Amino acid sequence: MSKSFKIIVYVIFVIVSCNNNTDTIIKKYYPNNVLKRKYTVSSNGVMNGLDSTFRIDGTLKEVCFWKQGKLSDNLVKFDYQGNISSLGKIKDETLIFYRIDGTIESEVMLVNGLKNGLEVHYNTDGKIIGFKSYKDNLDHGLLIHFNKDLTPKYIKQLRNEETGEILTGHYNNGLLKTFRMYDNEHNGYRILFHPNGVIKSITQIKRGKSHGLKFSFAGNGQLISRDNYEDGEIKPTS
Repeated sequence: MSKSFKIIVYVIFVIVSCNNNTDTIIKKYYPNNVLKRKYTVSSNGVMNGLDSTFRIDGTLKEVCFWKQGKLSDNLVKFDYQGNISSLGKIKDETLIFYRIDGTIESEVMLVNGLKNGLEVHYNTDGKIIGFKSYKDNLDHGLLIHFNKDLTPKYIKQLRNEETGEILTGHYNNGLLKTFRMYDNEHNGYRILFHPNGVIKSITQIKRGKSHGLKFSFAGNGQLISRDNYEDGEIKPTS
């Protein structure tokens, strides 16, 4: 563990120790009674202070710090051995996780201090290996991971609490052609694939139109474009 990582973790716990005594600590457990999450809520009912999540085997998974309902800098992820695996930093309304070797592990946009939309994941070579979607900091929508050649490894629906549907279309060889996840108002996500199985594009949909980040790829897996849409139109860059 690098010296800078140790200092950051120390600062987080020092700050947390100074929380207002009126804050309430809430604990949630797995069905096997192992602690799943432990977090702090302020007197006005919003997240404020230390938030720790644990794996089902009891090992610490992630620690973050909230300031009146918004994610704060210096989020920390841990491996199964208890070592720091990556550190999250907030820059220009984007949460970026860096591995201890300095490479980017993931990045996701923040809206009002909460994770929203597509989180993109990278391997150590900087190649995209998956996406995960959020709504107000909660897992919501889809999770997709790729094989080395960028063909889908698995696709999972997240937080299926609202009425909606998953629609898939396939090429004649059985490979996926389209994957669509919509609710009754046609909000959700759409993924297209090339005939060779490589992802062609992935985008968030609002009322049937692209809304949010859209990633487009060539048939060889090379990233072609990364555009930000609003109601079906590309937003101009500032």
